[in-house]
Amino acid sequence: MPKPLLTAAVSVTLAGALLQPQSAAAFDDRGHALVCGLAYDALAEETRIRVDKLTALSGLGKSFPELCSWPDEIRRQEQWKFTGPWHYVNVGRGETHIRQQHCPEKGCVLSAIETMEARLHNAPDTDWQALLFLGHFIGDIHQPMHVSYGDDRGGNTFPLFWEGEPTNLHFIWDRQIHGLGPSTSQNRRDYHSQMTDYRVQASSAEPLVWAQESLNRTLLIYRVYQQGENLSDEQVVADRLWLQQQMVAAAQRLANTLEALLGKDSAR
Repeated sequence: MPKPLLTAAVSVTLAGALLQPQSAAAFDDRGHALVCGLAYDALAEETRIRVDKLTALSGLGKSFPELCSWPDEIRRQEQWKFTGPWHYVNVGRGETHIRQQHCPEKGCVLSAIETMEARLHNAPDTDWQALLFLGHFIGDIHQPMHVSYGDDRGGNTFPLFWEGEPTNLHFIWDRQIHGLGPSTSQNRRDYHSQMTDYRVQASSAEPLVWAQESLNRTLLIYRVYQQGENLSDEQVVADRLWLQQQMVAAAQRLANTLEALLGKDSAR
């Protein structure tokens, strides 16, 4: 069965560069490293220095892009389990618009982004956790299965096969769809020109807008994907291009957010 077609035009250069076959990797690590790495590269030098000082305070001995997976690494630890709901937002079947009211009292990715922006604004020189959470959650909100349905746990109980191996819809969108290679540094170099050429629309500056983009794709995914079908690289070309564009958009939006919070012209 054919997969969703792109709804926005992409340049021949982008299509040619991003359609090369590459090995699969988890969005949880390489995808987040790509989003945060591209965002970091786009920052003004003074802002990068501030980001470096913050990440150094973590004591974890890694760079900002490497640490953008930290929220996933800790979420299953007992003292951090309360952060689990912050990685996604669920809507009801049949709903087509995302609203702040979809956030439960325990929080969701929408409220988490707002909270971490406020924390970083209030403690721009010390709150390294807010920086890492913010970088991670802006990546999460651009992955459709993180703006999805609670009754199948964002596709985790939607059975599929990937090249004959049993898996699920969420796992495929985390690990197979984006098509990133095994080297995070090479991925960053490969996408650098796309980051330079990409322009985020001024009207796309709010997490609700970003979440709606993901929900729109989720609605399309659930109309096209069939439980139990066997998928391969050749069948997800359009979805791969869409997700790759979203990762670039996430990086630009993260860079804009960090400049507003940590840049020399930010109101502190």
